[in-house]
Amino acid sequence: MPGIFQGLQDLDEKRINNFKNLLKKSVDIERAVFPIINKCLDGIVSAADSIDEKFDSQVVIERYKSGFTPPGDIPFDDLSTPRQNGDSTPASHPPIRQDTIKGTISASKLKKRGGIFGIFGSNKYIGAHLR
Repeated sequence: MPGIFQGLQDLDEKRINNFKNLLKKSVDIERAVFPIINKCLDGIVSAADSIDEKFDSQVVIERYKSGFTPPGDIPFDDLSTPRQNGDSTPASHPPIRQDTIKGTISASKLKKRGGIFGIFGSNKYIGAHLR
C-alpha cells in the first residue's frame, strides 16, 4: 500500500511540475508577442494622429453635393391661436376632416367585423373607394 501512495505522490508532483513549466512557457510566449503588439498599437496611434477632420469633412461634402441650392425655410404655423379666416375653432382642436377616421385616411377603408361576443373580431379591408 505505501508503494501505491508513493506512486500517486510522484504522479502528482510530476503534474505540478508540468503545470509550472506550462506557465513559464506561456509567459515567455507573451513576452515575445509584446513587441509585436506594441508596434501595432504605435501604428494605430500614428494613424489616428494623421486624421484631418476638416479635410475629411470637405471630401464628404465634395463627393455628395448635388449643386442644387438648399431649400428655403418652411413657414411656421402657430397652432395655438385661432385661425384668421373667420373660423372660431381654436387650433388646438382642429376640425375633423371627412376623409379621415381616427386620424388616418386608411382607417376609413376598414370595416369592423365582430366575432362571437366581439372577442374574435377582425378588420376587413373593403377597398380604396374613398380615393
